[in-house]
Amino acid sequence: MAIKKKAPQKPGRKPAIGPAASGAAPAFPKKELDKWLKAHKKWNHEDWLMLLDDLKAKGYGNLVSNKEGQDSVGLYLETKRGK
Repeated sequence: MAIKKKAPQKPGRKPAIGPAASGAAPAFPKKELDKWLKAHKKWNHEDWLMLLDDLKAKGYGNLVSNKEGQDSVGLYLETKRGK
């Protein structure tokens, strides 16, 4: 049985380490939420559900899959809405 060797990395290149690769939870999605707020001056329940799905698809599933996380996202949006 042959043992495979890992190819050496090119000098100056670091391996891509994201939240999924490192096992760490991603930071609070302020950038994504600020962008969403610019596009949604008003929103309804359907918009809210689509936002949660979008955040989940972007790797924030641990945040938006529970009420506490959803509440923190909602509070952020409500706080920033008037600014």
